Amino acid sequence: MSALRVVLTGGPCAGKTTVLNELSKLGFATVPEAAEILLRKHRFRNSVNFQKKICKLQLKLEEETEPRYGLVFFDRGLPDGIAYMEMINRRIPKLEKLSKGRYDFVFVLDRLPFRSEGIRIESGDDEAEELHNRIINVYKRLNYTVFNVPVAPPKDRVRFILSKLGVYRRA
Repeated sequence: MSALRVVLTGGPCAGKTTVLNELSKLGFATVPEAAEILLRKHRFRNSVNFQKKICKLQLKLEEETEPRYGLVFFDRGLPDGIAYMEMINRRIPKLEKLSKGRYDFVFVLDRLPFRSEGIRIESGDDEAEELHNRIINVYKRLNYTVFNVPVAPPKDRVRFILSKLGVYRRA
């Protein structure tokens, strides 16, 4: 049996990275957000070239990560890039093809209040909300079942996700 590939997604400031860090502390394999890695190194705008770089890094990180406990958790998945491209009325057809059927579970974390941390490309809460909704729509359009994770303390969100997966680890 191969490892289950689990995406944690949602708009900016949903708490994805915080939940991913909690999962990592429990010993699960995790893949950080490719865009954040690139944004910390370079200043990019949301563009096709930037999304292609994110996609390339995302694929590399996904391939290099060894599963633990039969699971790998991703801070965003390839379909998130589709939503970002739709924000600027652009498409990367290859990205849609690569995204279909790639992940086993998709958890959308309900948004927390927007805050800019100096590296975000979103201009404010309205844009973050629009992106959040686009992300959900893209995953659904690609025939993923989306599980919503309500706002709660990070450890409670982790327990919620693990219970949906049928994994019982002390969180």
